[in-house]
Amino acid sequence: MPTNLRRRRKGVARRISPLYCGLVLVPVAGTAELLRAPSLAVFILAGLALVPVAGLIGESTEQLALWTGPRLGGLLNATFGNAAELILSVLALSQGPRLFPLVKASITGSILGNSLLVLGMACVAGGLKPGRRGRLAFDAGPASAESAQMLLAVLGLLIPALFALTPEGKDHWVLEEISIGVAVVLILSYVAGLVFSFRVHGAGAHHTDERPRWSKKTSVTYLLLATLLAVWMSHLVVATVEAAGHSLGLTTFFVGIIIVPIIGNAAEHVTAVTAAARGHMDLAMGITVSSSTQIALLVAPLLVFLSLAMGSPMNYVFSALEVVSVAFAAGIVAYISMDGEATWLEGIQLLATYVILAVAFFFIHVR
Repeated sequence: MPTNLRRRRKGVARRISPLYCGLVLVPVAGTAELLRAPSLAVFILAGLALVPVAGLIGESTEQLALWTGPRLGGLLNATFGNAAELILSVLALSQGPRLFPLVKASITGSILGNSLLVLGMACVAGGLKPGRRGRLAFDAGPASAESAQMLLAVLGLLIPALFALTPEGKDHWVLEEISIGVAVVLILSYVAGLVFSFRVHGAGAHHTDERPRWSKKTSVTYLLLATLLAVWMSHLVVATVEAAGHSLGLTTFFVGIIIVPIIGNAAEHVTAVTAAARGHMDLAMGITVSSSTQIALLVAPLLVFLSLAMGSPMNYVFSALEVVSVAFAAGIVAYISMDGEATWLEGIQLLATYVILAVAFFFIHVR
């Protein structure tokens, strides 16, 4: 066997071996569910199992990004990471209006988690690396375009919420019609944004000399396998979330807006922070901002139509605190994106904002 090929295979083996060790948690969680273990135990095991699964998704996507460029790589990671989020929300929708607050909270939590928590951690992880003087450069063009899309998503959240306060807003079916209209516009805007982004910015420039360790076929194979495992574990999380929240003394809303997004979006979390630590800030920005935009402009509107198809329509009306929180997050990300440079201090500020909002959500909705 050629020496280069042996080295390449050994490099891959060293890279994925820890992931395979962690993946043991997947059958453990599945077995616990089959044996009807306590819901809290299944919830914790499934959540922990998502971490190595997320690592495999992240590694696969990062390898694909080295072939396709950070722009397309970020989109791929956001899409596959949000696939689990979409499945999780669809499963919750199938339970009827009882879990609508959980679905809406998970939407808000995913946007806040990606744009504040994950981006903040990425800025800190990358900015504190020796030799970078606390700064990480990235292409401001794509990030600014995504930020503008997020501001549009804020308008999409604000208008139904304000209309619900009017006398006409008391009519459930009028709210549903407005929600459908807003959902159509947001989806069309998301598609237009994708077309514009790839025509103008392309797949993104490679700002690194690092060469892919995996072939495209290997990367795609691992990515698909890890996504299927993520969907399975997400199913277990949804099935046990209410009972687990009750055992922990938390409301379903708080679990939905803080805990579920962290678990469901673990793939983006791991990959974005790892990419920033390695100096790939374009990929980190692409993952975090693209994921937030995709949730706000595509996943959330799709859920409105899916709930309608299921016979239990869910409107697009969110609480005032949720709307204000998303607006603040969108504004902060837009400000950071303007100069094409992020610092570890900005990361600390993003994390501080997320913690403040989490505390507010806890005390407002605590039993």
